[in-house]
Amino acid sequence: MFRQGIDLALSTGQRHHAFLNMISHVRFLLLSGQKLTTLLDKVDYYLGLAATYKNDLAKKYLSIFRKTISILIDKGESTSSSRYSIDDANLDTSSSAEVSNFHRAIQGNECLKKYVHIVPLTKLLTP
Repeated sequence: MFRQGIDLALSTGQRHHAFLNMISHVRFLLLSGQKLTTLLDKVDYYLGLAATYKNDLAKKYLSIFRKTISILIDKGESTSSSRYSIDDANLDTSSSAEVSNFHRAIQGNECLKKYVHIVPLTKLLTP
């Protein structure tokens, strides 16, 4: 569904809608238990598009997702860098504080790190 939204928005020149769909697509895949290495590749692809089209807002949010995925894979040791992502100093701003806090909770939760490949995050996050 999100992929079709991205394709349609890009084909009609509505880039802002395409990038909103990209961010939603990544969020949905992360929470539904997508394999993290595959998701990391998808985020890198979307970051490349955001850099090509100079969409700084999409780069910021996709970089936050990329950092979270990287930490879940290997604590950011070998997967932390991407030529398109925004460095950590520029990620935490007041406009993205809520998103950053949500991602810090995922990054710091040992339970999620242990079971992220087995159980989708949506099942772990529901009471």
